[in-house]
Amino acid sequence: MANRRLTILGIGVVICLFGCARTLLPKAELNKRLVVAANEGRIADLRELLDMGADANLKDEKGTPLISTAAANGQADLVAALIGKKADVEARNSSGFTPLMHAVKNGRTETARVLLLWHADPNAKSPMGQTVLDIAKTRGDAEMVSLLNDKGARGAGTSSVGQKP
Repeated sequence: MANRRLTILGIGVVICLFGCARTLLPKAELNKRLVVAANEGRIADLRELLDMGADANLKDEKGTPLISTAAANGQADLVAALIGKKADVEARNSSGFTPLMHAVKNGRTETARVLLLWHADPNAKSPMGQTVLDIAKTRGDAEMVSLLNDKGARGAGTSSVGQKP
């Protein structure tokens, strides 16, 4: 009986050693794997890596936050997972654009909805003074303009319905 308990205990230790080994990865390795998982759209892996301590506010070598890349690619699930782990919905890339600006510029309406649900600023301005609504209008994206208007967005020098004051 004692041998059997020891064997069961031994198996438990081995399982823990292999199962727990991933949690011992250095943060740099976790972050590297996070970028790969995000680029490949592997949401389950991304969530696991975030749970293990990977940085939800990670930026790539060009200074683009992972949440902005996901927003530009229309990966609403990935955006939501990152936000759930405290990613900054207002994180700006090196050009001064927010994740919402990336979603709008690329016509990613569902992703824009997710960002707005998590209180992304519909009136954020780019360094050139262009608002999110201005970007949607430039694209001629009526659905996005309507969504942004519903959230109180204003263009540069316009009211919330897009008309000159």
